[in-house]
Amino acid sequence: MRVFAALLAMILTMGVAAQAAPKAPDKNPRKPDAKSTTARTAAPIPKPKPIAKPIAKPAAGAAKPGAAKPKTADTTPAKPPALREAYAAMSAADRMAIQSGLTWTGDYNGAIDGEFSDRLIDAVRAYQKRRNAAVTGIPSREERDTMAATAAARQNAAGWRTVEDPVTGARVGIPGKYAPKFAPGPIGSRWSSEQGQLQIETFRIDTGATLEAVFAQQKKQPRRRIASSTLRPNSFVIAGTQGLKKLTVLGFAQNGEVRGLTI
Repeated sequence: MRVFAALLAMILTMGVAAQAAPKAPDKNPRKPDAKSTTARTAAPIPKPKPIAKPIAKPAAGAAKPGAAKPKTADTTPAKPPALREAYAAMSAADRMAIQSGLTWTGDYNGAIDGEFSDRLIDAVRAYQKRRNAAVTGIPSREERDTMAATAAARQNAAGWRTVEDPVTGARVGIPGKYAPKFAPGPIGSRWSSEQGQLQIETFRIDTGATLEAVFAQQKKQPRRRIASSTLRPNSFVIAGTQGLKKLTVLGFAQNGEVRGLTI
C-alpha cells in the first residue's frame, strides 16, 4: 500500500575572467649600429619599396594592437533558469509541500525538510512522467494541487498525525490506524500495529558517534540483509529486509548527534 511508501519519509525535525597582464617594456632595446649610421649619412638613403598590402591605420578611438579587447554587450539569448534557481525562488513551505505531496503519491522517499536535492527532482519527473505530463522537474500549480488532494485523502485513510517523540524530541509522522500501539525505548520510541507486523522506531545517538559510524553500525545489525544503502554528508538511507520483513532506516546528523527512524 502507498501508505507504507509514505512511511519512508517521516518528518524528522531536529531540535529542531582574468585580465591579461600588460606587456612589459623591452629591457634591452636595440641600439643603432655606429658604422651603419655613418654609412647611411654618407650615401643617399634609398626609398623604401612599397609593400604589397598597406597596413590600415587604426581609426580614432580604436584599441592599439596587443591591448585588451573592450567588453561588448552579451547578445547570447538568456538561458532558462536552472532548476536549483527555480526552487530557490520558492518558500521553504512550498518546497516541503511538494516533498510531502510526492511522498504520498509514492514518488519520493527522502526527508521532508524543504531542501533542494536531486532526489526531489527525480521524484517530480517520475510523477510527471507517470501522469503523461510535460517532464520539467518543476510541478505546475495544477500538479501541486493534485498532489495535495491525493495526500489529504490518503492521510485521512491512514489516520496520519504528527507527534513529538518524548524520547528523541523529533517530530514524527505516524499512521495512527496502522500503528496505534506506543511504547518508549532506551534510545527512542516505538509505534506498532496490534500484531507487530508494522513497527516504527526512533533512535537518538548523542554520544559523539559520527554519522558514518552509525551508518555502518545500522548495516551490521543481526538478521539484516541490505539491498541498498546511501550515505550523504548529513543523512543516510538503508533499505533491505530484517527476517521476513521489509526494512528501511533513515538517519540524520545535526549538532553533533544522529537521530533516525527504523521502519
